[in-house]
Amino acid sequence: MALIKFKYRGQVVFCPMYDRVFKALFDDGKLVLLASFLSSILGMDIKAEELTVRNSEMPVTTQGGKLVRLDFRIMLIDGSVVNIEMQVDDEHDMGKRSLYSLAKLMPDRLKVSGEYKNIRPVIAINILDFNFIPDSNDYINRYRMKNLKTNAEMPNAEAQEIIFIELKKLPKTAGSMGEWWLKFLTVKTGKELDMIATQSPVLEMARERLVGISADEKLQYEMDMIEKANYDYNSRMGRSRSLGMEEGIAEAKAEDAKKMKAKGFDNALIAEITGLSVEQIERM
Repeated sequence: MALIKFKYRGQVVFCPMYDRVFKALFDDGKLVLLASFLSSILGMDIKAEELTVRNSEMPVTTQGGKLVRLDFRIMLIDGSVVNIEMQVDDEHDMGKRSLYSLAKLMPDRLKVSGEYKNIRPVIAINILDFNFIPDSNDYINRYRMKNLKTNAEMPNAEAQEIIFIELKKLPKTAGSMGEWWLKFLTVKTGKELDMIATQSPVLEMARERLVGISADEKLQYEMDMIEKANYDYNSRMGRSRSLGMEEGIAEAKAEDAKKMKAKGFDNALIAEITGLSVEQIERM
């Protein structure tokens, strides 16, 4: 994965489509940007003071060696929970992954509410930098449970909703605030960044925030190390696959994991990059 980054007024700026950049951009303490983004995507009038960031990353679990995590969880004033996940690469299991993540949130909401009738909606927003839904040209598709025969929505189906946003299907010219926000997430040049910022004061705030976090040395180091680790990993995996060696693939994963561990990467991040389980990495 080659990171999308560009020069802007003499410094490097990261594209916000990457989850760590996305979280740093929106989890700024004031949540004005987050309120604007969610309002435009959900079609709701959401105010910053009505939002609470529950956690930027849930505890990591594994299922069959695969990493399962929720990237960015927000609670609305009515108790509804919105989970936002960014996906740059197509891992070919997006639908099942989103369903699993949503299902993991429901027991948590039951513990909070105490009764089934008090469970507030759980909404999963999946922002994808690849095409996922073949039978739709729309860039945003919202799903709830329905009767397959009548197409009627199941009673209380609003308790669970999955939204897929496919960035590749965005129109060339934005016509709404939601589309401008999504254009912002895919910005690739300084000229484009300035143009988007002129569309709204909140997008101008987003530009300044993005430039500010991109100058943060900790984020720069982390993004650079992730990029390097991905280059190394993909190179080793490519060589192993070309030889048709399952053992070679496993060895390449283990070798990369050990290198990242020695460089101070946490186990969750190593698992995300290599596909190994956290338990395997802890035993190294």
